[in-house]
Formats: sequence, structure tokens, C-alpha cells
Amino acid sequence: MDKNNSHITYAIDNSKRLTLTIYKYLAEERNYIDEIVEMYLKQTDLEHLTSQLTYCIHELAGNACRANTKRSYFKDKQLNIEDSEHYNKGMENFKDEAFSNMDKYHETKKEHGLYIKFQIKKNDKSIDLSILNNVPLTEIEENRIKEKFELVKGFDNVAEAFTLLADSSEGQG
Repeated sequence: MDKNNSHITYAIDNSKRLTLTIYKYLAEERNYIDEIVEMYLKQTDLEHLTSQLTYCIHELAGNACRANTKRSYFKDKQLNIEDSEHYNKGMENFKDEAFSNMDKYHETKKEHGLYIKFQIKKNDKSIDLSILNNVPLTEIEENRIKEKFELVKGFDNVAEAFTLLADSSEGQG
């Protein structure tokens, strides 16, 4: 990770979009993202949002990272992630196998070209931020997300939703 922040300062000062592409999302990457976000928020007088924004960023980036890890895992197991039978078979051991061999999957994600891209741009009084990976949702994943959104509609608060909707089949999130 390039710790020279001159390119970040240049992007902020000139309202240019800063793009950072990574293949893993560990403490070093999270801390670097935190540092960048803090720099941007200071320039827009939004420092008070740092904790909330970085929490959301880490959730989204963690989800993107797990999605990429899942694709890499399925490729290694020669399973078609789009096929429901293959998907169910792959998910039986995904969490245990992938997370106990995380170093291997950090390398294979890079080999497979699976990345997470952060883009951030300063505006006058706000920032534009995007976190994306380069894999589409499968129909199965999309349906799981839709089901969770439907269930969330019945909750009174976020804490209740987190408690009851926790899904650890792919890790946290």
C-alpha cells in the first residue's frame, strides 16, 4: 500500500476522483481507507460522520471481499456458482475452508482478477463514495438479499434486525 499521501491531497484539493483497487481487505487496508476517509471528511467539515461512514464502508467492503472469496473458492472447487445444486454444495464448507485458508484465497483472488475498488471524490460540501467489486450477484444471492429486505420491514430498530437476521453462512455480514 502506498503510504505517500500526496496523491490523496492532490485529489482532494482538485476535486478529482481517487481510486484505490485492492484484492484483500485486512487491517492494513481498513486502516488506510480510514485514513483516506478522514482526510476527505476534514476537508468538507463532516468529521463528525467518520465513525458511521467508516462502519458502513467496512461492512460493504467486507461483503465485497467475501463475494470475491466465494467466487475464488467456487473456481478452485470447479463448481458453477450460478447452478443452485453446485451453489448449495459449495456453501456447505465454504466458510470453514475459505476462512481457514485465507492467505491462499487472497492470492487466488488476485490471480482470478477479483478486486474491490474504492472511489472517492470531494465536492463542495460533500463527498461521493463508491465501493464495488467486479462480480455480479448470482440469482441466489440476489434472492437472499431481497428476503432480508422484506424481513427488515417488520423491525422497529436496527439492533433488532441485526440480531434476528445474522447470517453466518458466509462469515459475518
